[in-house]
Amino acid sequence: PTRRSSLPSSHWHNLELLLLDYVPGYSTEHEKQYVDYLQRTYGRGTYLDFLKSKRIELNTIENEIGAHRFWSWLKSKLLELFPDRNYNRAISIPRYILTPTMQLFQQELQDRITEILYDMVDESHAYLSRIQGLISTRDKQEEIESELLNAVQAHPDIKKIDAKIKRLMEEGADEDSA
Repeated sequence: PTRRSSLPSSHWHNLELLLLDYVPGYSTEHEKQYVDYLQRTYGRGTYLDFLKSKRIELNTIENEIGAHRFWSWLKSKLLELFPDRNYNRAISIPRYILTPTMQLFQQELQDRITEILYDMVDESHAYLSRIQGLISTRDKQEEIESELLNAVQAHPDIKKIDAKIKRLMEEGADEDSA
């Protein structure tokens, strides 16, 4: 089997095209910088043969001409080759968004429920850390979640909150239908 490192590289073709397109006085300053660097470092014309089997690392170019210039050149080439973008994978648009009041309510409710369940959660962790043999994790997960839900629903503060939320939702539904 052939190792990847022993295969001829293809990145030199891009530099070869750069040189073919390079016209003194007409090419960009960045292109001139690259051509000058290659000619100064590897000699006129001989560096393409060098690049067929060797690489010039990006940090070498960056050190020679500077990161900002290199990025500007790279960005211009990307925009030239790929002028359009689809940012749907990079930018997430939420299906809903909470108001600051709703976020505060959610955080305070979460803190209150965490406080209510603190001892039960600790007991569950202690129990799970010393089980002998095998159990059905799905069944145990459902059992623990059911016990926690029952404890939350039975708590007097949560009962009051649930009742008020239910009234608010009913009032909103009544307003929507009117």
